[in-house]
Amino acid sequence: MKNFIYTGIALGLSIFTIAQTETPQESSEPEFATRPLYRESAARTTDVVHTELKVSFDWDHAYLNGEAILTLKPYFFELDTFVLDAQGMDIHEVKYVSEGRNQDLKYEYDGWKLRIATGKTLTRNDQMKVLIKYTSKPDELTVEGGNAISEAKGLYFINPQDHPRGWMRQVWTQGEPESNSAWFPTVDEPNERMTHEIAITVPSAYQTISNGRLDFKTRNSDGTRTDFWLMDQPHAPYLVMMAVGEFKAQSDEWNGIPVNYWVEPEYEGVARQVYPNTVEMLEFFSERLGTPYPWQKYDQVTVREYVSGAMENTTGVIFGDFMYGDSLSWADGTGEDVVSHEMFHHWFGDLVTCESWANLPLNESFATYGEILWKEYKYGADEAEWHAYADLRAYLSEYSRGKSVDMIRYDYNSVLGMFDRHSYSKGGRILLMLRHILGDDAFFEGLRVYLEDNAYSAVEIHNLRLAMEKVSGQDLNWFFNQWFLASGHPILKVEHEFRRESGEYVVKVTQTQDLSTTPLYRLPVRIDVYSSIGTDSYNVVVDAEYQEFTFEVLSKPFLVHFDADQYLLAEIEEQKPTDFLLHQLAHGPHMMDRYEAITKIVGEDAKGVRKGMILRIGMQDDFHAIRRYALNKVEDLPEGELAGIKETVQSMMDDEDPSVRADAYEVWYNVYGEGDAAFYRDRMLNETSYAAKAGAFGVWKQLDRAAAESFAVENAIRTRGSLSSALIRTILEDESGVEASKVAKMIENAGAEWQSTIHISLPKYLSRLNESDRKSVLEQVDAVAPYLGEAASYYNYGIRVAKYQLKQALDNGEMTQEEYDSRNSVLESLETIE
Repeated sequence: MKNFIYTGIALGLSIFTIAQTETPQESSEPEFATRPLYRESAARTTDVVHTELKVSFDWDHAYLNGEAILTLKPYFFELDTFVLDAQGMDIHEVKYVSEGRNQDLKYEYDGWKLRIATGKTLTRNDQMKVLIKYTSKPDELTVEGGNAISEAKGLYFINPQDHPRGWMRQVWTQGEPESNSAWFPTVDEPNERMTHEIAITVPSAYQTISNGRLDFKTRNSDGTRTDFWLMDQPHAPYLVMMAVGEFKAQSDEWNGIPVNYWVEPEYEGVARQVYPNTVEMLEFFSERLGTPYPWQKYDQVTVREYVSGAMENTTGVIFGDFMYGDSLSWADGTGEDVVSHEMFHHWFGDLVTCESWANLPLNESFATYGEILWKEYKYGADEAEWHAYADLRAYLSEYSRGKSVDMIRYDYNSVLGMFDRHSYSKGGRILLMLRHILGDDAFFEGLRVYLEDNAYSAVEIHNLRLAMEKVSGQDLNWFFNQWFLASGHPILKVEHEFRRESGEYVVKVTQTQDLSTTPLYRLPVRIDVYSSIGTDSYNVVVDAEYQEFTFEVLSKPFLVHFDADQYLLAEIEEQKPTDFLLHQLAHGPHMMDRYEAITKIVGEDAKGVRKGMILRIGMQDDFHAIRRYALNKVEDLPEGELAGIKETVQSMMDDEDPSVRADAYEVWYNVYGEGDAAFYRDRMLNETSYAAKAGAFGVWKQLDRAAAESFAVENAIRTRGSLSSALIRTILEDESGVEASKVAKMIENAGAEWQSTIHISLPKYLSRLNESDRKSVLEQVDAVAPYLGEAASYYNYGIRVAKYQLKQALDNGEMTQEEYDSRNSVLESLETIE
């Protein structure tokens, strides 16, 4: 699953804190130690061998009518009761399916667990078919989501009343981690394996998408159609999926495997672009892993109001609607990272699955690293390094907010809490380090053996270690213990000393992390020494709290580069001399060498350096992130250095990267005051990316607000991406204020695609209207409320955001107390949308 995340374990900690801060009571009762929390893998008792489902939909009530025939058996020990997960259902009947006739079975159901008495004691050699007729009512199910997966209802009806102004009517599922049991009875655990078939009855105009292959279709006399899907390869129940709606597809084939790109009708002509490079990824990952794609087909479908980023359902990936766009939005970025993430899961997560959620990194760390592998192959080392650096920053950001936990967590407080930047970003970086330490041949052969030895089964972290040890012949407990089975990361202080008299250069390394909670790490690392006679590389191991590494040199080196491979997952405090950084900027072989050098030279106020010259070098770099960094530092230059780089800054408005161009417009105007309103208006109109258009629009608005506002009103809901957001914010957030009648008309005409962006900014706009104008706008809000869907939550959130912004304006002296009281009272009076 690709997600966009996050919180941690606050609930459990807060309960503990309360317990500890109560007034102590005198007691003679002895205090006893308790065992720490341990989340064990689910015990295998009831085994689901095969599931047959027949489902249809009650659109008026958002119900699923289901009939399940489960082939069940004891896993090992004898039993006389099968226990299934079945959340919030109406159970109508439970029967034993025999060749002669079906027989009623006694059962107990508490709304969560369905306990079925078998009527006799069964051994592991006995199978029983059980028929369950039920109704799934997901909208009546009370369950909490998390940050990565915002809801946990399992089954979702979007615009079930088919309102003409709403999204295309559709049904889709989201099973991970334990939600598929809200729409069919099963053993909803990641260590379960089953095959299945699903007969889905829908209106004849609708398409169905599910796991495995579409076996056949039948047309029914009532105008509906039933599609029969067969999944004859075993996988975990949480990976079962359905999507239903008037989807259209473009299709390809790879090695005889169907590849389908499902979209809403509007996007049929660009369906392949919605899921870029899918076939090439299948080829690349199959070859790189030495394991051909192991499933029957590869479907991808984009749905509305999805509760996560995307989900790797076996052979049927579901994506959120951020994938949709056009040539201008895709110029700013596609969903390609998400496509590669979900595809890589089909090996790591689907073929080989974590046996418990404590072992989730075996799914998500690999999928995150799959993104890096694809970047490296398709776009080169620079893009791969930048992506890996983003993962490092994401993890360190979560760490800085107080979350430091083991990667493999047997003491998690909630399953959804496992879906964090540790399981994703940190894990991806750990796998990057493992590859570096073992080398490509051993690493990828180890992955092949891991997949081969554990195909269609559940694994824990030791299975991965054993596969890597089997191939490499090395004991890797040290690596897995410190990275997967412990918390934190190395925090290194690196110091330099040149001993001219003895001809020695000394690198001093101190591990400064808290050793009471974090390991003393063993870190193989390379140190490069650059001198007039070339570059010498030294492989060393940092494995003590303090170490010195001494190198013989003829003279002071041009550069001594610690972690020359730029691969460590660590915080490194290192005061490099300015001349070292200049040499690294000019000669470092890695993009991250150049990025580190320029950020330290410019950001740390290096002495004796003309920053204008450094920024010119940066703006001419091959890599877009370095060019953009340098460009955005131009405003900090002393006036005397601006003229020397003016021509370079001007050229950035024609940079190949749209984010650089977007920033260049602002820098060109804010620093140099160049260009009139017509210049930026024309640039905006002719730009080939929404981000760059938005950058030019921002400057145009400064120079001709009236014309820019008029353009915004005319085009806000005709465009997409960051430009649409900029236009809507201009209409609703700028204090100049667009007339209420125009805002009401915009709300009336906006399709569902724009309503969320409108409604998050709307409360602040309403707070400054008079009562009559506010009433006219709210009347239109009420009119569109029936089809707002998730936009309603954006409106409710916008009320809270507006209150916060008004308080900030008051505290900063930008608003009088009287104005604040008046506008805040309006926000207090706004009713949230249910």
